[in-house]
Amino acid sequence: MGRLQDKIAIITGGASGIGAGMVDLFSSEGATVIAADINEVALEKANAKPNVVGMKLNVSSDEDWQRLAEEVINRFGRIDILVNNAGISSETPFSEISIDEWQRMSSINGFGPFAGMKAVIPANGKTTKRVNR
Repeated sequence: MGRLQDKIAIITGGASGIGAGMVDLFSSEGATVIAADINEVALEKANAKPNVVGMKLNVSSDEDWQRLAEEVINRFGRIDILVNNAGISSETPFSEISIDEWQRMSSINGFGPFAGMKAVIPANGKTTKRVNR
């Protein structure tokens, strides 16, 4: 039995890079993992993994977070773990970053984790009987 046996985990940015590595690790430890990502092509690959469900999510969208949390609760009955991994950076020198680029980074790296916690924490109070896995 793995350390995360029967846990339900959401990992943002879970379809590629470090997030995909976390998805694999959590799954190998027994968790059912929701690989939440904006990249639909990468999500198809995530869906092929055991104990992994790929779900589309724009972390900078409050509405997407509400939808995702509700979908996970309806499908699995609860959310035990949230890993706010999704993030972006810029190769542009700081003095040359545009306002639009800064706002995009801030919405993903700052607002994204806030919106995730805002959606997931109350969702835990709405747990239901798990209907299917």
